[in-house]
Amino acid sequence: NRQIQKRASDLPRVTLTADPGDVIIDEGWMMKKSISASEFVLMKYIFILSILINCSHAVVLDWDSTDGGWSDGDLSKDYSNIGRSGIDVNVSITGDTGNFINNSPKQDTDTLTFQVDYDNTSQSVTNTIIFSKPVTLRGIRISDIDAGNYKDKIILSAKDMVGNSVAPTNKVIGSNVVTVVDGVEYESDGTSGLSPSDAEGAVVYDLLGVTRFSYTYTSGSGAPSNPSKQYLWLDNLTFYPDLDGDGVSDNDDIDDDNDGIKDTDEYKNIISVTNSSSGTIPDNGDPDNCLDRTFTVSGTGVVDYLSIDVDIDHSWRGDLVISLIAPNGTEVDLSSDNGLYYDNIKAYFEDNATYNITNYNQNMNSMTVIQPEGLLSDFKGLNYNGTWTLHMCDDASADVGTFNSATLHIIEKQDTDGDGITDDLDLDSDNDGIPDNIEAQDTATYTAPSGNDTDGDGLDDSYDADNGGSYVTLPDTDSDGTKDFLDTDSDNDGYTDCEEGNINANCSNIDVGNNGMPDWAETSDDYSDANGNVNEPNPDSDGDLKDEYAGNNEAAYREFLCGKSDFQITAYNWRLISMPCDTGSLTVSQLFGSILGTYGDNADWVMYEQTGSDSYEVNSTHDNTDKRMLSASDTLQQGKSYWIIANADHTLNIDRTLSGLSPTTQTDASSVGISDSDFTKIKEIDLPANSNTNCKKFMTGNVYPYSFDLSDLYFKHGSNDYYPMGDSNNDGYISSVVYIHDSNKTDGCDGYVAVDPSTPGFGGQIDPMEGFFIKLEINASTQSNKFAFPLEMQNAN
Repeated sequence: NRQIQKRASDLPRVTLTADPGDVIIDEGWMMKKSISASEFVLMKYIFILSILINCSHAVVLDWDSTDGGWSDGDLSKDYSNIGRSGIDVNVSITGDTGNFINNSPKQDTDTLTFQVDYDNTSQSVTNTIIFSKPVTLRGIRISDIDAGNYKDKIILSAKDMVGNSVAPTNKVIGSNVVTVVDGVEYESDGTSGLSPSDAEGAVVYDLLGVTRFSYTYTSGSGAPSNPSKQYLWLDNLTFYPDLDGDGVSDNDDIDDDNDGIKDTDEYKNIISVTNSSSGTIPDNGDPDNCLDRTFTVSGTGVVDYLSIDVDIDHSWRGDLVISLIAPNGTEVDLSSDNGLYYDNIKAYFEDNATYNITNYNQNMNSMTVIQPEGLLSDFKGLNYNGTWTLHMCDDASADVGTFNSATLHIIEKQDTDGDGITDDLDLDSDNDGIPDNIEAQDTATYTAPSGNDTDGDGLDDSYDADNGGSYVTLPDTDSDGTKDFLDTDSDNDGYTDCEEGNINANCSNIDVGNNGMPDWAETSDDYSDANGNVNEPNPDSDGDLKDEYAGNNEAAYREFLCGKSDFQITAYNWRLISMPCDTGSLTVSQLFGSILGTYGDNADWVMYEQTGSDSYEVNSTHDNTDKRMLSASDTLQQGKSYWIIANADHTLNIDRTLSGLSPTTQTDASSVGISDSDFTKIKEIDLPANSNTNCKKFMTGNVYPYSFDLSDLYFKHGSNDYYPMGDSNNDGYISSVVYIHDSNKTDGCDGYVAVDPSTPGFGGQIDPMEGFFIKLEINASTQSNKFAFPLEMQNAN
């Protein structure tokens, strides 16, 4: 038969084509007769985005369908990924199940029917339906609640994801049904002879945001002591994924976790990786001699939707066995022996295509949108990080295939904090204990959720411009490219947001449950309270670290003060130290005494400042630089550095709770003529003037609680413009080399060692509290000089 098919494939083929310029609708695509590669890629992305917008909404548990069919007499069943919704469903029937008759429970034309013959009025059976994720059920219909030899009664129950009871909504109670307890118990009024189609004997209702619901079928009041057989029907169930339980299905909900941030700002991103390394698919090589091509994907997100386009030349497509394998080993068949004698697989595989590879018996001479044999949705929810493999085999002789190229497309959901809950479903996407709702808004203009959603789109009215609200601002305090709600150190001061933004925070414990918020920060492990136990970001002065700098009306996690410098001091080794903030009138002893101990000569630690005939100049009569030991009551000046030495190892930082500290003042770099992509703010420090007889060495240091690159330190001489250190315009005024102190005393301009980029802990970057020497060259132009220290907003984590 195969050879007959082979010969038949040699017959002439008739192809219907359009006239030049015509547009053809092919596989759901609008395609020109001649289409460029770039146009095809563009349309692919449009198609992917249309999937996100137009995917099917309702999911139906159909009792008599292949997907949801119920086997008569079963008491339980598990359904996986029902309707490709990503939701699993468990149905179990318990109680006096020995009283079922006629091989029930059983399906009967879109219903699940109970036929029972109870021995007494206390007997009952309960149907419990559990969903793997919260859903909203619409139009639950339980019917044939009537009387006869047995007076029917149903008892309803529903729970959300944390076990709270959920009351039915939109109830429609049949005219022959009596309400015993509203929302809970209903029974027949004594009317008999009703059928499942009669509205008079039915209860219809909705449930919002539940993970389980049940109904118990038992005897109503006045039922005979030995009831005869009676029936009850449950219609097919229509449900919608609804994680936050707001009654808006996730497909329609533009804010799935009710944090005020649109889902489009929290997770959608398309990753595409191409492998175009051509190769031969060995003839008749299955399973041991096949061809693999891999795709390396990096990141912390999970797969939300996946597709792949594959370009293979093969003169007998039915020989090919192709699968895609995820980094964790999950494998999905793209095609296994499909297509008979037709040519090639040039296919854009995606689950929602019109045609399936299993019955597509045509040549594929151009890219065709088509369903794979398996379900690519099996990859949904997997971490995409790692190596994906396209596995290609030929399982019959006589034809050889050629792999040309393939591109893997992943629509990801980002999981910033790696807690297993993607950002669009995570109330605290960076696990810092400050809810996303708060970090997504400016401190001064913070607006709490209203609890109302007038237009039913899932976005609270407070943040919905369609209903009088204002969209959240998504601040990025430190301008590092990461929004505050995704940034564990929003002001980049070295102290985490968790340390600065919470009272009694347990920042070492990031255990999370259902909603992504650390357990200690939440009030309930669901989506009913988007803010947990942090209700507003407004600063105060009660010592809870919300407001470090009194009067600036900013939350601590959004203001850099002195930072967490962690300046390391090694016993009996000199270091140069600089102030990363304005320490005002605070004394040397107040600043460091609590950490270093007793101050003074022959005590625990001591500090020196640079001196000289004009406080800065070092001429040939000075050894190294003149210096003076500071007293315990001296204060420190920003922009200068000081020698410090202690008799033990210490990690030194400035106590941010000290009264009198204030942030380093800053100005716009553009205001002094500096335009640099690395920073926008600077702090100017005055330097001594050049001398026409001596070079000068001046001790200065970092003025910010951030590291900066030496290449971003700018120098200005007199009325000249600012130029970066090392720029030739600075030649003759300042050396581009930074110096550290050398304990050996030498004369003149010697005695200091240039900082080598390989020097451990230093290199080309100046850390917070780091002091250093610069050398001002001998020059007849004795005008004043300035440094512009950059405020680089780099990742301090």
